[in-house]
Amino acid sequence: MKRYMFLLMALMAVLTVSAQYNDIYEQDQPVAKVDKADKAKKKVLQARVDSLGHEMSLKALSDGYWVLQADQLSVTQSAYIESGLDGSVNFIYQNADECVIQTSLNNGLPGLNGMGGVTLRGKVSNHSLKVDEKGNAYYSFHVVSEDVNADVTVTLYAGSERAFAMVDPVFGFERFSFSGCLSPYVAPDR
Repeated sequence: MKRYMFLLMALMAVLTVSAQYNDIYEQDQPVAKVDKADKAKKKVLQARVDSLGHEMSLKALSDGYWVLQADQLSVTQSAYIESGLDGSVNFIYQNADECVIQTSLNNGLPGLNGMGGVTLRGKVSNHSLKVDEKGNAYYSFHVVSEDVNADVTVTLYAGSERAFAMVDPVFGFERFSFSGCLSPYVAPDR
């Protein structure tokens, strides 16, 4: 009988210690609420940074000095999509009245530019910039070169540096699009 009493007392002691531990653990829970507040602050800060980036990109579009470094390329008619591209060789940039559109795919086939893609360099004409009520910016222009002429439409999404550009060659080539970040471009001689 003494043995049962001893086991019962030991069990009560374990339950008491466990209850005390739970009380202490529950007192530490407000720390998680602080983490939620930190997450909310970080989210607000990120929204401000994105908004500032959008304003800088919008100004770059209106000034005509910008670069869109693509991380995704899509060819419309053949439904070919390639993601994870290198923005230093897949880009569209405008430097005042000059524009360069370059693609370089990772398919291993040499293209017109020797890198598996195409480079179009030409003069910009007929450019216009419109911003809708949601804050999305639409910039369109025409590129005139010796080889190919193309209509280009760039959509800069509201509150972000993310942009989408559709390149529509005037004669014979497939339409293709770029997705990536649009940022100001400062020419070395400017």
